[in-house]
Amino acid sequence: MKPPLSPYVTHRQLVPLIEADYLIEVVCMVEPYFKAAVWYGEWAIQMPEQRGESERFLVSARGSDGPHMRTFKTGYGLISFMWKLGFRNITLPMEEGAPVPHRIGDKPAAPSEPVSTTANERTPVSPDAVRTGLLHLSQHGFVPVRSATLLIEAGYAVPEQLEVHRYGVWPYTVDAVRLTDAGRITATTVAERGTLSDTPTDLVPDWERVITEDYLRQQADAGVLVENIICAKAWYIGTVKPECRGVLQPTVNFPHLNGTPSVPLYICDDEVDELIAKIMRITGAGTETEVVRQALEAAPESQLKQPSLIDRVRPLQARVAALGAVDPDFDMKTFTDDL
Repeated sequence: MKPPLSPYVTHRQLVPLIEADYLIEVVCMVEPYFKAAVWYGEWAIQMPEQRGESERFLVSARGSDGPHMRTFKTGYGLISFMWKLGFRNITLPMEEGAPVPHRIGDKPAAPSEPVSTTANERTPVSPDAVRTGLLHLSQHGFVPVRSATLLIEAGYAVPEQLEVHRYGVWPYTVDAVRLTDAGRITATTVAERGTLSDTPTDLVPDWERVITEDYLRQQADAGVLVENIICAKAWYIGTVKPECRGVLQPTVNFPHLNGTPSVPLYICDDEVDELIAKIMRITGAGTETEVVRQALEAAPESQLKQPSLIDRVRPLQARVAALGAVDPDFDMKTFTDDL
């Protein structure tokens, strides 16, 4: 296949070039920062000069105003993209302007700077790492993607697809994980011994969480429907075939406000989704919830102090109550006929 001669390359064009042993470089465009257990920054992918061809940059689209360079805003997003391309030794540059070369089958690049983030599937895994993931999964109902994969390889868990059913709504599919009998027994033993400390739950970002059916129940108790749960999608790429099971949406315990059940916020609007995604890129907000909260906090104080619908209706209810009881002998048909 003849490589394209343009100064850019698309995702579809990049795949066969990588398979043909072309070298690519991950370039740090903006110095990263660490927030809420996530590395945020801006990374791009380029193909340096090689085989007599000029350098090319990975682009995401060809719009009316030309192609746009594809950038990655989180370390996790870039690692996931590189993993899907076939790389298993991934090193991220952590200083602005620094490039790190990658080629399929190469050993991890030796970092020239003291700070780097590396995802290497060949790194030896300690038994304590497996047991810690097992303990976290059994106690909290979720683990990071890496831990879930380790548990499956160790025979302590299996991947599964849950089809969550709710009346009047199309089934919602969740890529989950489930402990095996050996996993449950070992988790109980590890917990009883108390030799390992648990990992704080807030150190695992929502979108990196591989969840269980028990986690669905936990979220339902907190008033969250399954379609509003943020978790890892299509995370498993191993050889074990996921089991498919149908389950019912656990009963959702909606919080009550002024005696009236309130439903969690759910917005189904493509334009709003695009605006939220844009704001997340600009502000570095970690979740959509954070974006909505910031927007509400920025609302004018005068609007926030306006009475609620319930408060506006109450005077009307009082006026109706002041009219007294309804006449039991009143005949509506006769009344309307006489009009």
